[in-house]
Amino acid sequence: MADELTVAWAALGISTAAFFIALAQALQQYFITGQLIRLCDSVVFGWLPGQGRRIWRMSQFRFRVVYQIPQIGLDPALWPSTAAKSFVRVDNPLPRPSSLDRKGASIPGNIGEASWASFCRAVYPSCHKSIGYSFMQGDAD
Repeated sequence: MADELTVAWAALGISTAAFFIALAQALQQYFITGQLIRLCDSVVFGWLPGQGRRIWRMSQFRFRVVYQIPQIGLDPALWPSTAAKSFVRVDNPLPRPSSLDRKGASIPGNIGEASWASFCRAVYPSCHKSIGYSFMQGDAD
């Protein structure tokens, strides 16, 4: 009888530990998904087109986060023939930042804006014709 009670307490302890570990893993997954969803927010992309989106996976009871990563580069015609070529495709010209349309607007970006969006905003006035961008699809899974 004492052996059965010891085994029962051990099983209860192991199952309780497994429950809390599974709960911690589930919470960690949702916090990471929340961080990835924040990276898809329009504040991060600033004035550049493209963002991410969430796709609900009912069978897994979670969101799948799909996003676009901007690739910013120089026009290939500007590279010297002896230099190593950039692998960044330049499909689109750099769009005009909306903040430059307002009189007296400063060039720095908004709070939370990605550093590459602020970089594009800062270089637009001087060399927007030389810089382009394209998007590469990404998946947070």
